[in-house]
Amino acid sequence: HLDTVVEFESDGRPHRFEAYRLLGGEDRVPQLGEFLVAVAAPGEPFKVLGADWQPDDANWQRLLDRETALVTAWNRAARNALDATEDARWAGRHEAAAQAAGPPISLPAVSNEGEVGNQIDRFIQARLEAEGLEPQPLLDDDAFLRRATLDLTGRIPTLAELRQLGRQLPTPTPLDRAAVIDSLLALPEWADHWTPYWMDVLAENPALTKPTLNNTGPFRWYIHDALVDNWGMDRFVTNLILMEGSSYLGGPAGFAMASQNDVPMAAKAHILGTAFLGIEMKCARCHDAPNHPFKQEQLFSMAAMLNRKPLNVPATSSVPGTPAELEEMLVTVSVTPGTAISPNWPFRQFGSSAATTEDSRHQLAEAITGPKNLRFREVLANRLWTRLTGVGLVSETSDWTDREASHPDLLRFLARELLVSGDDVKNLTRLIMTSRFYQRQVVPGIGPHDTDARQLRGPIRRRLTAEQLVDSLHTATGKPMRGEVQGFGQDGSQPRKTFLELGRPARAWQLVCTASERDRNSLRLPEVD
Repeated sequence: HLDTVVEFESDGRPHRFEAYRLLGGEDRVPQLGEFLVAVAAPGEPFKVLGADWQPDDANWQRLLDRETALVTAWNRAARNALDATEDARWAGRHEAAAQAAGPPISLPAVSNEGEVGNQIDRFIQARLEAEGLEPQPLLDDDAFLRRATLDLTGRIPTLAELRQLGRQLPTPTPLDRAAVIDSLLALPEWADHWTPYWMDVLAENPALTKPTLNNTGPFRWYIHDALVDNWGMDRFVTNLILMEGSSYLGGPAGFAMASQNDVPMAAKAHILGTAFLGIEMKCARCHDAPNHPFKQEQLFSMAAMLNRKPLNVPATSSVPGTPAELEEMLVTVSVTPGTAISPNWPFRQFGSSAATTEDSRHQLAEAITGPKNLRFREVLANRLWTRLTGVGLVSETSDWTDREASHPDLLRFLARELLVSGDDVKNLTRLIMTSRFYQRQVVPGIGPHDTDARQLRGPIRRRLTAEQLVDSLHTATGKPMRGEVQGFGQDGSQPRKTFLELGRPARAWQLVCTASERDRNSLRLPEVD
């Protein structure tokens, strides 16, 4: 729907056609799109000028797929080459953290060694034996394969994978479950499955047209690249906090954006708290939290660290009222509007900020991700455990106030394993999935907050995510996702702040909402809709 058709009556002589394409400029989006010039005589199909072959529709799609794969490979190779020095620096940090991690967590003794697949099972089996409970039986191979593939790629197994693993034989070949887990972890689809999770947790919210309230930049590509490259989570979060790179082309600077928000960095401090520390400071945005032990000054001091200078609390982030009126309220307003809050790390019970740098963002990154902050690893381990098993060791992933772990020693064990592995989430995923607990049948008829779920007799039934459902439907039908480019500025003439382009979707996480406050037919993307 962005094509331009021009009629030309030839005089029969040779002609030279020149086409010019705007490929960017100051504040312009550097994109090429599907720029081409094609010609057709009346009643004949169009032919691409300058092409040495003329693809039909099927071959055109294969061409696009091949070019996409080529650009993706180029991008990863260039990215990894540029990251070589950083890779070495982070490897050194991880080695030092592992050496300073302290002694391993003691493993409990169990009576029935047959129910133990790895260290995780010892913590669970010891509790079950103490309470006189029996674990659920193991899944059969087909059910395990379906669960593992959904958890590691975000889709059901393909026919090719079923054939390769001998699942369609009259007598199916027994699965080497550890080998299946390793092969699935090696697929780039690991990133496709986990990207939408972190998009939700980090409130990634780009808009294609003129972003409005609390829209961010499209930092989904930063998330995806970090997952493909299997960065340690400390490195992933550090770069997120530093907010460097491009705001509109996929870099972590997009996380800094919160359009039409009176204090964007307060919004980001709140997100970082829930995502990586399990502290909910939503109420502390405007007053001291009545149901949580957090004050407004704590949220704004963390926001000031992101801001790299003091932040003034605006009247729009406070509760209006006279001193007498405020005295009668159920909430406490301890910071008056206009007060300047200086950068300061308010949660020293979790970890200390770096004293070796004056940059408060670096200090915040060290405080959250440094090796002394085990709370960071516990929150990450609980997020991973909850997503893979359906029930949290701590019942809420984002708000730990007044909540205790059902198996505190197991949670500490998982957090330490994360630390000594260089915060490698794949390593912890492998450990969880090779346990007998993960491979057990679900406990029927219970939900994640039921008391019985926290006994860990087995996982609980989980609902497919929207992305898993969409991608599995495409897998089941054998039809890959096809769609047009998600954007309205393919000619490159509009500023980045006006139109974003988020590419041609191939997986469900790449889809973007096309709704806008401007209800015009010209702002429709039929294939995306």
